[in-house]
Amino acid sequence: MSLKEPTLSPHAAELKSRANDLFKDGKFTQAFDVFTAAISEAENSPTLYSNRSAAAIRMKNFAQALKDAEKAVKVRCHIEI
Repeated sequence: MSLKEPTLSPHAAELKSRANDLFKDGKFTQAFDVFTAAISEAENSPTLYSNRSAAAIRMKNFAQALKDAEKAVKVRCHIEI
């Protein structure tokens, strides 16, 4: 069984790219906010939740990181957690 990542709209893909760049630059709060904007356009992307979870970890917001990690699994596998 192949679990395929959904195709992002051009704007959501641009937001993801910008957020990834911010993350790489160590701007975790800004990256978190941009990942949030991308998620608002692509709620079915487990990668966006996973990336936002990583930003939350770097911000030491572990409750949010866990919430996003669980959401990434739920969206990827279409299950309830």
